[in-house]
Amino acid sequence: MVLNALGIDPGRVWKSPWRWYHESMLTCCLPQDVLTKGITLDDFVRIARCYGLDVDLHRISSDTSLSHFRDIVMKMTSGSSKGYLVVCYSRSALGQTGTGHFAPVGGYHPERELVFLFDTARFKYPPHWVSLTKLWISMNQVDSDTQLPRGFVVLRKAAVPISTEQLVKAQKELRLSFSRETDNDYQDQSLSGSGLRLFSISDCAYQAYSSPSALLDPHSTGYKLKSLVNLWVSWLKCDSEIFADLPAHFLYEALTFLFDEIDRLKPTSFFFVIHPLTSSLPDGNELNNIDGELVNFSTHDILRDIVGSSLGRIVTDFMLKMNQEYFAWLTTDGTFRLTIPTPDSWTKRTDDCPFTVLSDPGLRFCLLTTSFLLAFPYDLFISNSLLFNNSVSSHLSSPTSSKSRLQIMKKSIDDVKLLPATYAELHSLRNLLKSLMNVNDNLSCTRCINH
Repeated sequence: MVLNALGIDPGRVWKSPWRWYHESMLTCCLPQDVLTKGITLDDFVRIARCYGLDVDLHRISSDTSLSHFRDIVMKMTSGSSKGYLVVCYSRSALGQTGTGHFAPVGGYHPERELVFLFDTARFKYPPHWVSLTKLWISMNQVDSDTQLPRGFVVLRKAAVPISTEQLVKAQKELRLSFSRETDNDYQDQSLSGSGLRLFSISDCAYQAYSSPSALLDPHSTGYKLKSLVNLWVSWLKCDSEIFADLPAHFLYEALTFLFDEIDRLKPTSFFFVIHPLTSSLPDGNELNNIDGELVNFSTHDILRDIVGSSLGRIVTDFMLKMNQEYFAWLTTDGTFRLTIPTPDSWTKRTDDCPFTVLSDPGLRFCLLTTSFLLAFPYDLFISNSLLFNNSVSSHLSSPTSSKSRLQIMKKSIDDVKLLPATYAELHSLRNLLKSLMNVNDNLSCTRCINH
């Protein structure tokens, strides 16, 4: 219930076409006797973390109080909190049949001090009101399996593990490099440090690196995306013959490998998705950045810059030569299907249709593919000594030398000329992907892996 309420994509369908979580899909971390015996509060916490949730556990003890619980209930049912409250209590203490039970809290009546519970065993009890005090007493009952009191948990959708300070620092460094490398028209331009404008990380990409359940489920999109990254990195580490027409020849080779693997794995989502595009922005297309300065900004400009770049034109040419049935699958039910998240809070609400531009499958394919090649965190997977070898340029100038594909890719990407605002967007996207893949690269579930 909570995973679906938070809109977390399971990366696969339950019963076609319903793409939601069902209890039969929660196989990560579950003890073998769960269907006959049930789970403890600690098991519940482990399962939630397996599926990419932030968990704030409160076990009833001498350090907790009824007033503290009341405050949390009021906060989590106010409508302003991004998360859900789940209580673990003894049914018998409430005069119900059964023992331990979990239920999401759906509301609170402050005058009567009643808590509304969405009972998950609807064959026994419908959603109902219970006394706040009685619920507190029922959570204080000792679980016979753990010999510990029960309690409650606050569940939230886990955030991408990167701080705003990191983004601000990186983009300030980017400004300095732009002021040295671009002409005077851009020297005084400040780039927003508030994060991505055109893209956002997909649920399935987060699932691939923050949900241990993906490690055990080859059918999940998270598992497939992580496999795609591993295959992509392995391919980049190999050597490739260098020819005079290096950029186009090599990039065609890279795109062919990438989409052959996508065709084999068939993930139904990508690493990032596109924000709705609107033509209306506050204050005459100007937005305040973190320094209190005004900057001209248009997501359309970034989109056109990426698609119209030298790399974007190569991707477009590659797309036009693809098998049309495969391309149709990619852009309808497949990896590049139209997925548009809710706009960030900075976006002014408008009546503009976000599908006007992005409903074009060719444009969507070109934008996502080109941005992936430009923003992929290559340095995370390859040693710096290889990536930043000072002799790379001299070797690449030889039409017959053999160098790693990574070095060729780096030079090909570095040769792409983009506007400063586009660089900033791709730099932020790379930082987010790098932080996500790096922080959780060794993520595993001991219980699952051992079994």
